[in-house]
Order: sequence, then C-alpha cells, then structure tokens
Amino acid sequence: MDCQYGVRLSEIIFLVVILGVPIAFYSMINLKFGVVSLLIFSYCLGFNRFIKDVPLGVAMDILLGFMLLGLLVDKWRKHNYAIASGPMSYIVWLWIIYNMLEFFNPMASRQVWIYVIRGIALLMMFYFIVLHAADNLKFIRTIINIWLVLTLIGALYGLFQEFHGLTQAEKGLGCQR
Repeated sequence: MDCQYGVRLSEIIFLVVILGVPIAFYSMINLKFGVVSLLIFSYCLGFNRFIKDVPLGVAMDILLGFMLLGLLVDKWRKHNYAIASGPMSYIVWLWIIYNMLEFFNPMASRQVWIYVIRGIALLMMFYFIVLHAADNLKFIRTIINIWLVLTLIGALYGLFQEFHGLTQAEKGLGCQR
C-alpha cells in the first residue's frame, strides 16, 4: 500500500526485523542501553502522525517487557532482590498490584484495562529497571543530557511549526485511507 506521506507495510516490517528485534534483545541483556532506547523511542512517538495505523505504544510495551524479563532473569541468576525492597519500592509494588487486581473488577471493562491500566502498570515496572540501570552518576548524567538534547530538538521543531506551519501529515491531509 503506497501513500504520499505514509509508509508501506513492507517498510514497517523491514524496520521491525532489522532494528526492533535486535534492539529489544540487546535491551534485555543491557538495561542501560534499553533505558536510553526507551527514552529516545518515547520522544519519537509523535511520528505516529506520519506512520498511520502502527501501534508504537504497543512496541514500547514490548520493549519494556523485554527489559523487565532481562531484569528478572538477572536478579534470579544472582539471587539478589534487594533492589525491590525499600519504602518507595513497596509503594510502587502496591500500585502495580492494585492495577493488576483491577482486571478482576466486575464493574470495570476488560477492554479499558487492556488499553489503559496494563500500560500504566507496565510503565511502573520501569521504575525497577531504571533503579537497577542507574548505578552510577555518569549514567544519570548521560540520561539527563540525552533528555535535554531531545527536548531541545522538540522545542526547535515547535518553533518550526510556529513560523512555518504544520506539515500535510500534521494537518491530517496525509495518508487518507
């Protein structure tokens, strides 16, 4: 399927296989790489207006799932679960358990849980991943610098939009199906 502003399905599959799968597996092994990848990926969610019908949020959940699996395997191998203890960790655990129990709420919709709560609970697991990966000040500085650069790029693009207007895809005139 071709489109002037859109992307063909074959191109998306190619990118997922060539970039997505190796990034996901390497993120499982190297959580620092995964944290940086997820930070950059989250800033790129705005590209969804150019790539229609691609669930980038689900891709982010899959990357988080791979990272969580890598953290659990690492902790299981080393028999070191100290990172999951402490007052803040207990609060996060309570919030995650509460969100998971919402699935069994007879007054709530299962679809809403799948689309909303699942993502929130999974994102809260990111707390433990970052807690494990941010083991030195150099990495924290790296994350802050990447965050500042991405924010600067976003601000510059906002200025571009202010002075030059929206692109065709942003106006909703792009890939019409």
